Amino acid sequence: MKTALKEFRNVLNKIIPSYLHKKVRLTSDAKMVKIMDMMKNRIHFYEDLLNHTYFFEEPTYDSSIKSFKKKLTQPTLTKIEILEDLLLLFSKASEQTSEENEEFDKDHYNKICSLYLYENVDRNFKNEDIFFLLRFAVTGNPVGASTGEICEVIGISQVIQRCKNAIDHLHNEDQK
Repeated sequence: MKTALKEFRNVLNKIIPSYLHKKVRLTSDAKMVKIMDMMKNRIHFYEDLLNHTYFFEEPTYDSSIKSFKKKLTQPTLTKIEILEDLLLLFSKASEQTSEENEEFDKDHYNKICSLYLYENVDRNFKNEDIFFLLRFAVTGNPVGASTGEICEVIGISQVIQRCKNAIDHLHNEDQK
């Protein structure tokens, strides 16, 4: 496994911008294995890794991606409200988890989102209204690995920060 990790890091460092090389080097082996596992079915060429630098840096938000906009059918203010609600839920869960010395795994994220969806059933939200929106917030991409898996790898503090950034982006977009 060590050889595969070393080779994956080498490939990443050949493909991604040099300012990210230190972050690749500092990513734990356990997280790198998770990234490798998520990418094995999503990349066909090494250059495809450029679409997944969100593991190592905050995303830029290009909301003009047509296929993605079709999936996010809620009005901008509703998207902002959903992200603000999720932000609050993630923050509360993070405080509880840190008190218990636990780490967030993909199941934590998925349960929070699923529970939010269930508790807001009267608002007629769909799965994609929550999970695709969270993917947009944490990756800036319309497609990718399971949102919970991505969140697990980047960590709760980054999930919280990226939700805040996405909210700011949506506010700015709404004012245009």
